[in-house]
Amino acid sequence: LRGRFGASRRGLCGRGRYATFASRMLTVAAAAIAPALFWLWVARRYDRRQPEPLRWVAAAFALGMAVAVVAALLLSQIPPVGLRPVLVTPVVEEGLKFFGFWLLVRRLAAFDEPSDGVLYAAALGLGFGTAEAIGFG
Repeated sequence: LRGRFGASRRGLCGRGRYATFASRMLTVAAAAIAPALFWLWVARRYDRRQPEPLRWVAAAFALGMAVAVVAALLLSQIPPVGLRPVLVTPVVEEGLKFFGFWLLVRRLAAFDEPSDGVLYAAALGLGFGTAEAIGFG
């Protein structure tokens, strides 16, 4: 791989031992998004009778990412002591995911089968997990 895709012994694109912040974040984002897209593809394959519009599945994924940002902002206001890591954090995160899911599907005309709920919930959860993975990266 040396010389291909800009990789060398000196690091990504020859910028020394450590890559720049932007290239590191791009790598982290790609590594976080790739598995999520794979699992979304798998979930969509089960919705064969009346496939959901891709734009709504993508909207659920983006909403999951937005919910993760809101959860991080809310939780950053609470000091991580006591029961916060085991009680407060899960309640806030799961509650926000449910609220985001409820906001999305209550207005969708395309939401007409039980498998649609699984697909939209999976997309929202994968978006949430992707945003967390990027944030921890």
